[in-house]
Amino acid sequence: MLQALFGGWVLGSSNLREQVIEMKKKIVSWMVVLCFLLALSSGAYASEAGKEASSAAALNDCAELKPMEDVEDSGTCGMGLTWKLYKSGKLVISGKGDIVPDNYWKNNDSIQSVEIGKGITGTGNDAFQNCKNLKTVKLPSTLKTIGQWVFSNCLALQSIDIPDNVTSIGKHAFNNCASMSSVKLGAKLSIIDEYAFNNCTALTSVKFGKKLKTIESGVFMNCTSLTSISFPKSLRTIGKDAFRNCKSLRDVSLPEGLLEIGDNAFVYCTSLLSIALPESLQTIGLFPFSNVTQVLINPDTKIELSLRTNQIDYKYLNKITASNIKLKTSTKARTVSLKAKSVSGSKLTYKSKNKKIKVSSSGVVTIPKNFVGDASIIVSSPDDGDYASSKKTVSVSVTIPKAVISKVSSTEEKTIVIKWKKTSGISGYQLEVSSSKGFLSGKQIRLKQAANETSVTVVRLKSKSTYYVRVRALQNYNGTKYGPWSSTKKVKVK
Repeated sequence: MLQALFGGWVLGSSNLREQVIEMKKKIVSWMVVLCFLLALSSGAYASEAGKEASSAAALNDCAELKPMEDVEDSGTCGMGLTWKLYKSGKLVISGKGDIVPDNYWKNNDSIQSVEIGKGITGTGNDAFQNCKNLKTVKLPSTLKTIGQWVFSNCLALQSIDIPDNVTSIGKHAFNNCASMSSVKLGAKLSIIDEYAFNNCTALTSVKFGKKLKTIESGVFMNCTSLTSISFPKSLRTIGKDAFRNCKSLRDVSLPEGLLEIGDNAFVYCTSLLSIALPESLQTIGLFPFSNVTQVLINPDTKIELSLRTNQIDYKYLNKITASNIKLKTSTKARTVSLKAKSVSGSKLTYKSKNKKIKVSSSGVVTIPKNFVGDASIIVSSPDDGDYASSKKTVSVSVTIPKAVISKVSSTEEKTIVIKWKKTSGISGYQLEVSSSKGFLSGKQIRLKQAANETSVTVVRLKSKSTYYVRVRALQNYNGTKYGPWSSTKKVKVK
């Protein structure tokens, strides 16, 4: 057996790692003692004037030595990469390049947090697999790839934030992370490989980046707490079994631009009652929606034959078109037609969510005089057999226009004249004059003027002082409503 003698103890091959750590600790302890002895000896031979400075310098040198008492273990993990595991359970990895995982990490119950330093570009494969007490992971902005099985079976891991420079996530990377509740995917991520988040049963929130193109097979399979999913417009492929057995999933928004949905992609999603397929869809696998009661398609879709072949019942999307209403307030009542239409041509019904705003059976909206505020109108089309029922919310917004000051002048002592442009359809104006630019301190004057007035003279101001002026329109409707302030004007008083 190869042996090395140091300080009266022997390093054996069976427990080499533990004895090396103990040796490091003893070396540091002896160095600290040596520093103190040097400090004392240097002080003994120094003059009284230099004794204190010499001892202090030696002690400062000793202070720079960092004790290793809190380090549980350490090593290398690639060209120029090092790692330290502290007794607190924190694993810190430093350096530049891709990690070559140390087998010591795998199945290690002591690891509670992982911090991968800036400069590292890849995690390697299997690195932290089965670290059942690992709760938090901090990934650097320099990271580009996440390897296979890297955090698989980390049962205590609660969330993950994938940096923006990561372009791919490997197979089974976060498989069976049963405590993970949220995932945020980076902006440059283009592909999530097979079963990456399979069996993450606590997962409720997934935020996708804008460049994701491919979700491979089984990526979110058995994520039984996931309730809704909204994909980016960049998505082109959803692989087979991708959301299989996501029992709580009830809201799925498929983007226009999606080309392919694989076999059994949403099978056993028992809460998913309806799904709308984009017109862009070209390929659909076997039994993709086994428990979905209503599949909706665009009348011009290319996927209709595939749906028939798979014996999937479907209905056409019944798109409703109608214009939102944006108006300025008025002292007169007005009517506006929504001009709503549906693809099916079915008779539409209308319902206003604001009691002040009325809508007729033909879609004509009545806005009362002096009204200021917002309203919603629900336009509905019935299910006629071929076309599914549908609804569209139309917004009504009536606002007070912004007043405009045309001129502020001071031609007489302690007096200013304010002029503004006339605003139609309002009840009056409010003006503010202040010695403070922010209208929060100093002399404050607030005036109300009638709707037919466009100027006012303000007297008894302080001579040679600067004042600030602004104006806004108002409307008397269920109290007084105010529009936005005009731009502020500055004037110096004579």
